Amino acid sequence: KTMRHSRVFIAVLACLACASPAEVHAAPTDFVWQQSIGTDLSAPHGLARDSKGNLYVSDWKNDRAVKFDSNGNFLADFKGLYDSRNCYVDKDDNLYTIDRNKITKFSAAGAKVLDWAPPALGDIFATIHVGPVTNQVYAYAGGVMKAYDTSGKDLGISYQKESPMVWQMSEDWNKNLWCILAEGGATLPGAILKYGPDGKTIKRWDFDKTNLHSPEGISVDKDGYIYVCDTYNGDINVYDSSVTLIKQYGTKGTGDQNFSWPQGIYADPCGRFFY
Repeated sequence: KTMRHSRVFIAVLACLACASPAEVHAAPTDFVWQQSIGTDLSAPHGLARDSKGNLYVSDWKNDRAVKFDSNGNFLADFKGLYDSRNCYVDKDDNLYTIDRNKITKFSAAGAKVLDWAPPALGDIFATIHVGPVTNQVYAYAGGVMKAYDTSGKDLGISYQKESPMVWQMSEDWNKNLWCILAEGGATLPGAILKYGPDGKTIKRWDFDKTNLHSPEGISVDKDGYIYVCDTYNGDINVYDSSVTLIKQYGTKGTGDQNFSWPQGIYADPCGRFFY
């Protein structure tokens, strides 16, 4: 398998103090620092962070998830995860990821505690998300979106079908679910989609109206700012809750503050984003 170098970027906001989590922050301003981690990663996709600041990366082509501390030092890996494109952490620091047609859950100590196989997850483009507010596990594959509790119980929410493929999802702090939809041919453009907690579509923003080119990653922070990996354009876009562009980070390339094929992104409650 071809190894590909991966970097983590962190950006902070103009008035970031993080002493008061309830404080509403301003739009992002600039990079704080960037560093390289995991030089043996191959096509990493998903990214998550636990309550202790540790980072988790879905190391897709190496069939595993990898855990690093906040300084990028290797801590552990979770092997044998076929086609694992996403990983997320719940409120108790349990890790969730995809293992082909199963959702796999690991405890904070690293032990496998649960496998469950929703019927739709036989599709190769399966993706999952764990909501920071509801602690629900969202799963999408084969044109079907489902929500589960952390024990794997179907919560019975019916989501309107909008696309043959969802790249990534992010729950906001009002319990809405934001999705990046892949293009479905000439008649179905890709889009940013917002679902309500009841599974009904609130609004859709097609890519041709947002200047995005085949983005794959999305994350929403606690104040409603939306971070999107504009994958083919090689940058990170930040939008307000009405999907108006606020800030753009980086350009395509391999140098400082450049992005090469950004795919996974995570925005933490303190207003920093990790790529």
